[in-house]
Parts: sequence; structure tokens; C-alpha cells
Amino acid sequence: MNTETKHEKVVIIGSGPAGLTAALYTGRAMLSPLVIVGDQLGGQIALSAEVENYPAFEDVISGFDLTDRMQKQAAKFGARYDYDRVVSVDLTHGPPSPSPPTTTSIRPRHSSSLLGLPPANWASPAKTPTGGAA
Repeated sequence: MNTETKHEKVVIIGSGPAGLTAALYTGRAMLSPLVIVGDQLGGQIALSAEVENYPAFEDVISGFDLTDRMQKQAAKFGARYDYDRVVSVDLTHGPPSPSPPTTTSIRPRHSSSLLGLPPANWASPAKTPTGGAA
């Protein structure tokens, strides 16, 4: 089986509110993010009939409408969408490399450190504030 490798500046796994927000901001930074949507555009919130507690919305909005607005706004700034699912992520060599169930491998070009974020130790288990394992 032949595999194809695509190199992307930014790969966002998931299209819930956090993923779509990341797509908006990285799109505004002209990084042309690729969002791997997963099973449902908008994630779990898209299935909600009424969302009453989302910032900047005084009135109730449906999860579908919220997702639609967020997706369109991110796309306006260059976000692209791959309607696929990630089945595994390789954490052994720096930034994660998601592997969709197809034969395409997608690798981000840079890690979060280029965005001014603290370095991540991809292979370590989560720690509690006291230093013990979570």
C-alpha cells in the first residue's frame, strides 16, 4: 500500500468550538489551517437545540447555527476542511502527526513553540500541580 504525505503549516484535529476558534485565529494569521472535521462538523455542540451560554450571544442560538457561523467565519480567513476522521496520532517525533483512515499522512511543518507557546513533552503522562501523575 502506497501512502501519500502532505505537509501542512497547521493541522487542527476536531471541529468543535475550540477547533473552529483555532481555525479562525490561525487563518487570520495567514497560516491556512487544515481542520480534520471528524464525525460531526461542530462536534457535540452542533447537536444542541439551544445554546444559552456561549460568549457574545445574548439570546439562545442553536448549536447548528453557532457551528455554521463559526465555520463560515474561519473559512473566510482561509481555513480548509477535510471531512475525515483521525484514527491515530504519532507523538514520537515532535509535533503530532494525525493519521486519517485513508492512505494520506498529514504532518504539520512546525510545532507550537513557533507560536510562542511553552514546549510540550508529547510522550509524558499528565501531571498534577503537585507533580504526581494525574
